[in-house]
Amino acid sequence: MALNKCCFCLPLSAGTLVIASLHLFVNISTLLGWGIFTAVFYSEQHRHRGHRGFYIALYIFLGLLLLCGINIACDSALIHGVRKKQRKFMLPWVVWYGIFTTAMTLAWFGTTVWLAVIMSDTLHTESAGIGVAFFCISLVCGVILFTVMWFWYAAVLSYYNQLAPSDTYVMETLRAE
Repeated sequence: MALNKCCFCLPLSAGTLVIASLHLFVNISTLLGWGIFTAVFYSEQHRHRGHRGFYIALYIFLGLLLLCGINIACDSALIHGVRKKQRKFMLPWVVWYGIFTTAMTLAWFGTTVWLAVIMSDTLHTESAGIGVAFFCISLVCGVILFTVMWFWYAAVLSYYNQLAPSDTYVMETLRAE
């Protein structure tokens, strides 16, 4: 499915630039936010030597540093590729976010199925209402989030394909060689 417009009004190039900028902002904000949380947590727990909670926060920060670092590099390459209209800089984003979005979608789907199984066992307890509410909120938010994420991925992929050299150009280049 090739899109002609991003978000029904923006040209694909502008939409791709907005998508890359939003992804870049979210990744930098996540990394900075968790880094600040870890630093504050460390300063509070520094008085209590050997606190395991700090190490858990630190390991999460290191994992986010790796993941957000890859995302930031791919987002930056996408912005550069859109501005220079060069596909080779857009390819890392297309590949990485295809894998990343697929993995996140599968994790969300697995968690939703797991919650449904857990809820089926606890429907006749007093706390069933909280579980049903959590499940419904998770389901609705996940459907909305992943629909937007896949649409954005399709928009970037459409622009990436739009920048592909035409068959005529490729044939002329091959004939010239």
